[in-house]
Amino acid sequence: MSMGEADTKKYKQALAYEYLKNSIITGRLPPEKQLIEREICEKLGLSRTPVREAFRQLGSEGLVDFLPGRGVVVASLTLEKARQMYELKQALECMAARLCAQRAGEKELEAMSECIRLHEQSFALGKMSMAADVDLQFHVLLLEGSASPMLEQSGKALLLQARRLSQLAV
Repeated sequence: MSMGEADTKKYKQALAYEYLKNSIITGRLPPEKQLIEREICEKLGLSRTPVREAFRQLGSEGLVDFLPGRGVVVASLTLEKARQMYELKQALECMAARLCAQRAGEKELEAMSECIRLHEQSFALGKMSMAADVDLQFHVLLLEGSASPMLEQSGKALLLQARRLSQLAV
């Protein structure tokens, strides 16, 4: 496989992943909705492989479930799941903050400060969607600043879950 083919393969998988992730997080694909591979392939103009790879990635992030006899479905949300998710998110973010304070460089800290400024400005202007986006960006920077790849991966998956929950609550 040439470099161009590898890049195209990654692009197609990323396209399928981003489309599905955004559709799930925004609630366009509601909890327990069955995801029909063929329909998604047709809609996005992709073959089955990138869609299947996107399903696997979304499954590892807890956004979809693989159910016998039903196939791939958007993961359900329960009050208990939400409680557990926020407890784990709190613990991981505390650890990330501690590590970020020890390991982050000036560039990372400046980016986080800018997020805080933009968040305050967005909130003051009543731009709640923008405030939510900047809040998410801040938490991603916090995880990245921890310089702990495992913490970053787990934390980002929880951020997606939390964002999904907040969108469904609106």
